[in-house]
Amino acid sequence: MATTTINTPICRAAETVKVGVVLITSPEHTDCGAFAVEGCKINHKSATNKEAKSFTFDQVVTADTAESLHSELLQPLTESISSGYNVSLLMCGTPTDMVGTLMDKIIPRQVLSNLFSFTISQETTEYFISVSFIQFYPDGAAVDLLSPNKETLQLVTHPVIGSVVEGLCEVCVCSAAEACDFYKTCRETIKTNTEEISSRCSSLFSVTAEWKLHPEQVESDVCRSKLQLFSLAGGASKTDLRGSVTLSPDLSVT
Repeated sequence: MATTTINTPICRAAETVKVGVVLITSPEHTDCGAFAVEGCKINHKSATNKEAKSFTFDQVVTADTAESLHSELLQPLTESISSGYNVSLLMCGTPTDMVGTLMDKIIPRQVLSNLFSFTISQETTEYFISVSFIQFYPDGAAVDLLSPNKETLQLVTHPVIGSVVEGLCEVCVCSAAEACDFYKTCRETIKTNTEEISSRCSSLFSVTAEWKLHPEQVESDVCRSKLQLFSLAGGASKTDLRGSVTLSPDLSVT
């Protein structure tokens, strides 16, 4: 499983990308060759090629140490969001129980807990936080899982905040627990409504934070920052993912 964080400042400067890898299967028990982990480097030797190849990432962990992603990759996200950055976290991997647990529980809970812990600690700043959830089908269709009216979604360009999804339902949340409940409910809805193809459905969970730059003033400019958790379907063919591939470049970073 791979997790990728992309930080985009509101002034549209250069993006910062970090990539972390979680080895779900022990290196010595794989059918695709031998793996050796050295810090942030993975040395791979395939069964048919004696020459080893090295791949370097920002962090490499195993299933047993997956929670260490928190300090290296997830904790800094809070600081970026509070500084007015838009942050995208892409999670992908071949479907397994461990990958499902990371996508459904561990990573979202840690990121949301960090975000709300920070907002609570800022006594002089009042934050307005909302969430949204989009499901992408293999055929290219997109569904708003939080909208009771099932409105048609359309990507449009806003003159100030860039690319936005017109018709997308955003729900106000007051705590990390409430945000996690929405995330959990939507993920369960995906599995229930699309049981046969759920492993081939990608999703985008967004958390938007807004606050006044000058809270002491009655009228003040507002800073708007967004955290996007994009769960990319794994174990699917290129044809199965054509809908996600078409939409993700526009929706994963705003």
